[in-house]
Amino acid sequence: MIWSVSSDKMWSRCQRQYFFKHIMANARANDEKRRLAQTLGVVQQISWWQGTVVHKTIENYLIPALQRGSWPSEAKIVSEARNLATRQFMFSNDKLYETVQKADEQEDYCILAPHFFDEPIDTDTLEKSIEVVTSALQNLITNPVMREFFIGRKAYFTEKILQFKVGKTTVRAIPDLIMPMDKDHGIDIVDWKVATTSSSHHFQVGVYALAIRQTSWLSHYDLNNIKGYVINLLLPDPSISLSDPYTVQDDTLNYIIDSIYEKSEHVEALKQGRKFKELDISQFRYAKSEGSCATCNWCQLCKEIGDGTPDKLFPDQKSGPTQLALPLI
Repeated sequence: MIWSVSSDKMWSRCQRQYFFKHIMANARANDEKRRLAQTLGVVQQISWWQGTVVHKTIENYLIPALQRGSWPSEAKIVSEARNLATRQFMFSNDKLYETVQKADEQEDYCILAPHFFDEPIDTDTLEKSIEVVTSALQNLITNPVMREFFIGRKAYFTEKILQFKVGKTTVRAIPDLIMPMDKDHGIDIVDWKVATTSSSHHFQVGVYALAIRQTSWLSHYDLNNIKGYVINLLLPDPSISLSDPYTVQDDTLNYIIDSIYEKSEHVEALKQGRKFKELDISQFRYAKSEGSCATCNWCQLCKEIGDGTPDKLFPDQKSGPTQLALPLI
């Protein structure tokens, strides 16, 4: 099996969500519901999408500028983010995803939940979303401490898929940004957050550190010197995250390895090596929180095939499309 921090959080939140996304979903299946489960896995709530636009703008425009040794202007980065958000929103609004493959329109491809589910959506939703996106990017670009921290690195590795083994389990990690340290030949890990809520992410950063230690093309760096930074860009001063980095320690990594063993064993204990057709969704627990169901893309599908699921878990109204708090994944 393939294990990741995000799939583990989904498993903990709702085993049925895990079932739909990581077991049932199959774009090439003859079963129409399995193809639908696959599509629903890429449908984004508005609040999640705002974070995606910020991440993509950083990847497409800030990182290339840093690789050239420069720092983009506020006007440039805001303009690029606005253009990207507008193109993606209109792509979704016009339901172009019904006829256009993601490979053909990779940057603009977007499926937003209100459009996909034909839900009411405010006319100013796009502008409200752009306000959140630009606020996050302005907090980053106009901050001199952030500029000093990021500019002048020898390399910038974004969204690299790193994999390693824990027993028979393949662990997959995708750090937002990996950068060599300026002087100590170590590695800095950056994880961007765009959220109004916060919590500890030491476990997630520790998984990234484990992956980096077992990645051959990073082996010439000092892999005993790894620091992690979780930077919430909706904070007026996101540089406060730089003052308290997560320092990777061997004993902590050993604890994380043990945790991955335990977490993956819980999944395997239920799956028992069985494929989709051999599994019964009733064996997978549903969420205990109405909030989880309110933002679940598979909610209707769960009602259709999940006999016995309590109706009380499914509120009539989904959360508002301009909700700022994002799931911290």
